[in-house]
Amino acid sequence: MRITPSGGLQILLRTWQPDAAALRLTMAMRGNACQLWCNDNSVAAKIKLTLAVLAKPEPNDRWSATIVSTAREAWEHPPDYYHWEFDDSEVAALLLPPPSDPGADDEPRRTGSRIQRLIRRIADEKWPNGWKDITTGQIMKDVGGVLKDRGIDVPGRDTFLRALDRRKG
Repeated sequence: MRITPSGGLQILLRTWQPDAAALRLTMAMRGNACQLWCNDNSVAAKIKLTLAVLAKPEPNDRWSATIVSTAREAWEHPPDYYHWEFDDSEVAALLLPPPSDPGADDEPRRTGSRIQRLIRRIADEKWPNGWKDITTGQIMKDVGGVLKDRGIDVPGRDTFLRALDRRKG
């Protein structure tokens, strides 16, 4: 099913902050991981390279997105003329981790449920220099707040312990 750029952004906001989600959608569009449609026509690759997804805050604490030109050239029609769309399944696929490289064993692979991976990702973003010395309670408070802001149920302490490799099993 096709969705608007705002719909695509809402999907990616489950995992990323608004600007990062818009950038991820832009890069996926340009790299052909997400086909862009305009007025029911597929947008050519050379045109997509001149476009970007722009996230915009709305008054009701939500975010919307629109397609903008990065080439600073005038468009033929007013902005309302263009009806941009993405395929929802292609956008949802951006939430999945990239396939692993079988030859890349530099670091042990982190496993676990989707929520455990999300907890680690948010902790990595919040503490880029490492969170090993941060207490589990502080991580639960800070990461739990981010999860709550994204509309995701905050899991229990046991899930956090497993996500942070502080409990096995």
